[in-house]
Amino acid sequence: MIKGAEMIVGTLKNTYAFSILPEQSVDDYKNEIELFLKNAPKGSILIADLFGGTTSNVAAALSKRYDVLAVSGLDMAMLIAADELREEYEGNELIDKILKKSIDNCKDLNKMLNEMLKNKKGMGKL
Repeated sequence: MIKGAEMIVGTLKNTYAFSILPEQSVDDYKNEIELFLKNAPKGSILIADLFGGTTSNVAAALSKRYDVLAVSGLDMAMLIAADELREEYEGNELIDKILKKSIDNCKDLNKMLNEMLKNKKGMGKL
């Protein structure tokens, strides 16, 4: 996902991915991230994909041991928002802004298209 986001906005600085592999134990996955967090800046953000899954459970646990923020629901809009907004905001305000951007990105495309087509037809009668 990082490479995809970088195709849109350019290089994402200080952004790292930690994938859990099928053969990897939860403890090994957690230890891999923990090694990184020992030197991570205060207020770093752990973004997990699925709420309630291994990645979010590990992120939540580590956020209690280290001075980091944790959020779930990773999508590209969230990743890009985190990169753009972290220069301006921090803490819970940053998380709120990231979540809002991500939620605002969710659209019912069929509904939008139907409304656009309906409005276009209505404009033709003027």
